[in-house]
Amino acid sequence: PIETKGENLKVGDYIAIPKQFSCNKELKEIDLSNYLDLNEKNLIAVKKNKKWICYGKQKITPLKIKLNRRFAKILGYYLAEGCAPRHIALCFGIHEKEMVNNLVKDIEKIFPCKVHKNINDSKYDLIFGARILKRIFKNWVGDNAKTKKIPDFVFCADKKFKLAFLSAYIDGDGSIDKGKKHLRIRIKTASEKLALQLQQIIARLGFFATISKRKTTPSRINGRLIESKTRYIISYIKDKKKKSFAKKAKGYFLIPIQKIS
Repeated sequence: PIETKGENLKVGDYIAIPKQFSCNKELKEIDLSNYLDLNEKNLIAVKKNKKWICYGKQKITPLKIKLNRRFAKILGYYLAEGCAPRHIALCFGIHEKEMVNNLVKDIEKIFPCKVHKNINDSKYDLIFGARILKRIFKNWVGDNAKTKKIPDFVFCADKKFKLAFLSAYIDGDGSIDKGKKHLRIRIKTASEKLALQLQQIIARLGFFATISKRKTTPSRINGRLIESKTRYIISYIKDKKKKSFAKKAKGYFLIPIQKIS
């Protein structure tokens, strides 16, 4: 790639987008104490030892968590389906029983807590973790639809972790259109930062994703005005052999400039 000013670009030129972004070293685990200020006044009862973060004598979470497939799935599903009003909560359709049962095993394998499974006619609610863990998860992924983000450590994890994380997120918040020879995957989000981060993660897995921006149409529900909202749609084809408008070069995707306004 050649560095140049934007004013010098013209239709037909290509913009080089890296497939990989710099990371000091590949991470195998994370230290959760890095995401809590244990000197904070309302965390005075929270302590850590060589293996655990504790509230008094109660174990809350391992001090260090391995960046493996189990944790990747939990994190991906939380980003897609989770919330944390008091504890960590995940919501799934009633038809996803097998996936829910497997996820419960993954959670209880990592965290020293019981997962409460609430079932009604249409959904499963999984609830687990203390408020301290809730705070850590919010720190990682944001606390509302517009501020959602991918934790920085995901970008420094290995390819298997990224793939498990992305797959779980797509299961929860994406859609898959099955063609005869390929799969087209679409994800919608209200967070611009998350859209750009997803594009980066997908690039690191060898695919180029496009991002389009759309506004919803204002509407009324029971007389209440629902204002227009901005949505970002991330889309990519999961077939490395299928031709794309994005050309591949060593370490880069080359994107043709089709219009300048």
